[in-house]
Amino acid sequence: MKKLLAIVVLGLLTACSNKVDKAIEKCADFQIISESDTYLRNQFSSLVLNDPKYIDTLKRIKEEKKIQQSTNAKYEIEYQKWIKAHPRPIIPTYDQVQKGYTFQKYKQLMNEWREADKIITSSLLSPWNSAKKRIDDLEELQIVIIKMSARENLKKKSLKEKSLINKYNKNFEKCEKAHKQAPKSFMLNWSK
Repeated sequence: MKKLLAIVVLGLLTACSNKVDKAIEKCADFQIISESDTYLRNQFSSLVLNDPKYIDTLKRIKEEKKIQQSTNAKYEIEYQKWIKAHPRPIIPTYDQVQKGYTFQKYKQLMNEWREADKIITSSLLSPWNSAKKRIDDLEELQIVIIKMSARENLKKKSLKEKSLINKYNKNFEKCEKAHKQAPKSFMLNWSK
């Protein structure tokens, strides 16, 4: 009877310990996936090299960068044409002030020129800015794809294999410390 009781107690302890270990591992997996975008790209981008969605984002980013390059070239040409057609106002000389070209008139002309410069610059760079926005969105999508692949990959790996991943052990230690500080709330968060 005592042996049976000892076996039951040992079994319960092992089961509880296993739950804690799994929760800590789940926490460390989450911490790894929550690392910076640069870390995720460096550590896990190899997982998605054959993913059609990821490949599509690479192609689309390349196309958007071509748009940016052509916009830069067009901007240089068009802006120089505009500058020639709309030269910057010149500060009046003494003779010009004597003839009625005042500093107030210069300031007014300069303010008008600056506004026109902002408008032309904005319109010429509009395709570049739109491409930049699309690139940012595609890069965010890449990170989502990498995170999903990394999450699936981590589920398949043993703890020993995960420990070979850069920063995994540090995150595992953080999770162990978090469990020691508040075991019940930790288990509520991570044992699901």
